[in-house]
Amino acid sequence: NMTSGINFRKPSIFKNPFQPSDATKSRRLNKDRETGVRRNEQQSLHKSTFEGARKTKSNGTTEKLSSSDIKMLKQADALAAKISTLKDTFNSTSEKTQQLTKIKGLFTGLTSADGKFQQIVLSLSMLLSFFSLFLLYNLVFFKKKNTNFLFEDLYLLFYLLFLVTIFFIFFNYSNNFSILFLSICSSISNIGFSLNVPQNLSFIFLILIIIGGSFFSTSSGLRFSKLFLLFKFSMNELVSHAKPKNVYSNRLPFFNINLETEDFYKYFLSVVIFVISLSILSLFLTISGISSEISFKLSILTLMNTVNSSLTNLENFNFYELSVFSKFSLILFMMIGRVELLSILIILKKFFFKS
Repeated sequence: NMTSGINFRKPSIFKNPFQPSDATKSRRLNKDRETGVRRNEQQSLHKSTFEGARKTKSNGTTEKLSSSDIKMLKQADALAAKISTLKDTFNSTSEKTQQLTKIKGLFTGLTSADGKFQQIVLSLSMLLSFFSLFLLYNLVFFKKKNTNFLFEDLYLLFYLLFLVTIFFIFFNYSNNFSILFLSICSSISNIGFSLNVPQNLSFIFLILIIIGGSFFSTSSGLRFSKLFLLFKFSMNELVSHAKPKNVYSNRLPFFNINLETEDFYKYFLSVVIFVISLSILSLFLTISGISSEISFKLSILTLMNTVNSSLTNLENFNFYELSVFSKFSLILFMMIGRVELLSILIILKKFFFKS
């Protein structure tokens, strides 16, 4: 009972030596506060507005950032954003380059000396889109039909043999005719793929692309039969004016087929529409800042639905840098070239001019 109410305190010798003192605790607390202030200031410096940013001096006072400091920080952030954008662009470009390298690797065997057989096989396979889709059917059931069903394919065969002969005699400079034959087949079938060909032949290949192949094929162009019949009709008209007493018929050579005059008018109208479409698209591309030569070539390839390559010296053309207006123009005229504007006009006539 005598000890009740007496407060016993630990002597100093029993104090924990590892426990920090009150002064040490206050110093650490102040240091943590200063560290937090610095962290908040660093975060505020990276904000887009940079308003209300502060920096701590050694004496603990703060001052507002000057306008020059804010401008430098903005420039630094803009530069960092550009660097990140360039990194993303470089990564995407490297991926595209790897894909192109893989694609080119598929055709490395075509350019070698052992690839001539592959070039011939690829050229013959391209001719499947040059001739009519009904060629095999007409050949299988030839006994039940006459040669009139094969008149267009036979004309195309004569046309192909004529081209092969001309190129073999006059344009076989490097004695590597398999590459030339591949370019011929790619042009007349409107595929556009080619290997290393002489650059001075690009205009001739453009003409072959414009001529195209069969009516009933996957190729584009004005069609060889259409141009051939228009040429024959024009010659008959000229000779009839020179010799009015003679009568000239529109009968096909070697075939018992007569064509009406209205058919030639439709063929001529389709050629006029092609010329007008080519002029309009070339004008649009020239206005967009593309040179006149490239605009003319690109317009032909667009209307003929043919890929750009070394065949027309446009293998390095970058479509990514085109404006939105140019891209939409190419898309629109590509559809017009595929369907043919004359067919669209005939459909519109059925709806709007029913009488």
